[in-house]
Amino acid sequence: MSIFLTFLIAITVNLDNFLIGVHLGIRGQKLSPASNGIICSLTGGFTFLFTAAARMITGDFIRYTNIFGGLIMILFGIYSLISELLCRQEDPQVSLVSVKDTCLLGIMLAVNCIPPAFSAGVAGLNPLPMGLFSALFSFLSMYFGSRLGATAFNGRFLSYLAPFSSCLLIAIGVGEWFL
Repeated sequence: MSIFLTFLIAITVNLDNFLIGVHLGIRGQKLSPASNGIICSLTGGFTFLFTAAARMITGDFIRYTNIFGGLIMILFGIYSLISELLCRQEDPQVSLVSVKDTCLLGIMLAVNCIPPAFSAGVAGLNPLPMGLFSALFSFLSMYFGSRLGATAFNGRFLSYLAPFSSCLLIAIGVGEWFL
């Protein structure tokens, strides 16, 4: 039963990764396998560490990580919205996500995994499968999300969907503060 619960938590914490992948695909940014590997390693590593450390950390830690994770997501959404509005192109070209952006994105998504990882540790779930499943589902959700965003939302709708997806990221970040 605990492996099934670990599996479900890993899927749940990576739904944001899927939406961010869709956002990248809509913006015409290609996520290389190496960049995706960095992101999934950070997600899996954070999940493992905070599941393992759950018994050592007490207090309002989870509430503060939700606030911090939400703030990072809001800032990323604002940055994406401003860059989209200022650098609007008539004929968008596919570009690779930079290493700096990959690391920032990986940290943002990894911070988002801290509260569920901490809760899983308190519940007694094994940190190793938590970290491995989180990394696996991070990789898959970013890959399929970016593919979906690139193929389903290309063409003339791009000029409307890219700012909308940035606003959606901001809304998800605000939601992190209240959920």
